[in-house]
Amino acid sequence: MCDFQIGQVHRQLGDHQLAVDAFLEILSQHEEDVVKAALAETRLEMAQASRTSGFIDRAKDSWVMALSAGLELTETVGARGVAWKVVSDSLANLAGVLHGPLEAENSLIDALLCTGTVLQQEWEDADNSFSSLVGLSILINHLKGEAPASILEGGVVAGRLSIAACSYRVHLAGTVNTSLSSALFDLAASLFNYCTRTTVIPDADKIQQTAAGLLKRGLRLCPGNEVYWNALGTLSFNTNPKLAQHAYIKALEIDSKVILSLPCLISL
Repeated sequence: MCDFQIGQVHRQLGDHQLAVDAFLEILSQHEEDVVKAALAETRLEMAQASRTSGFIDRAKDSWVMALSAGLELTETVGARGVAWKVVSDSLANLAGVLHGPLEAENSLIDALLCTGTVLQQEWEDADNSFSSLVGLSILINHLKGEAPASILEGGVVAGRLSIAACSYRVHLAGTVNTSLSSALFDLAASLFNYCTRTTVIPDADKIQQTAAGLLKRGLRLCPGNEVYWNALGTLSFNTNPKLAQHAYIKALEIDSKVILSLPCLISL
C-alpha cells in the first residue's frame, strides 16, 4: 500500500512516468484491481499532458497504451465504469489527432481491433441504437484485413469506436445520475465531433440534433454543470441560436470564469 501511495503522489505532482513505473512495479509482484485502475487513468493523464505540451506523437502513443490498459480493466466487475471511461476518452482523443489512413500502425490497429471486438461482444446485451452509424462488424472486418480493400481513416475509425464505447457507458450507468450524465455528455461530444471531422455523413443534421438531445438529458440530471451548458450552446449555435444563447448565459451564471468560444461571445 505504501508503494501505491507513492505512485499516487507522483501522479498528483504530474510526474506521470514515475507514477506509471511505480504502478507497474506493484503489478509485477501481484495483481491488484485498484492499481490497474490507477495505471490506466495515469496513462490517460500522461497523454493529455503530452498533448498540452505539444508532443502529439508522444500523446498518441500514451493514448494507445491507456486504451489497452482500459480494455484489460473492463474484465474487472468493480472497475468497469472507470475502465470504459478511460477507453472512450482515449478513443475520442485519438479521433482528434489521427489524420489519414491507418498504414504501418500495427500497435494502433491492434488496439482498435481489440476495442471493436470487445465492444461487439458487450453490445449484445446493450442498447445499440448507434450500431448502423458505427458499423462495428464492417469496421472489425476491415481492421482484420478480411473485407475488400479500402482506405481506413484513423480518425474515422477511432471516432466510430468512441461513439460505441460512450453508448455502452450509458447502458452501464443505469440510473446513477453522475455516471449517466457524464456518459451522456461524452456520447453527445463524440457524435458532434464525428460529424464535424468527417466530410460526408448521411443525416449529419439529425445526428447533431440527437447529440443536443443527449446533452439536455444530461443537464436534467446535473443542471448545475457549466461544462454541459457550454457544450449545449456550442452544439446548438448554428441550428438554434436562442437556445445557444440561453445555454451560454446559464454557463456564465454558474461559473463566470468558464471559457466560451468567440462565436458565442459575439452572440451575447
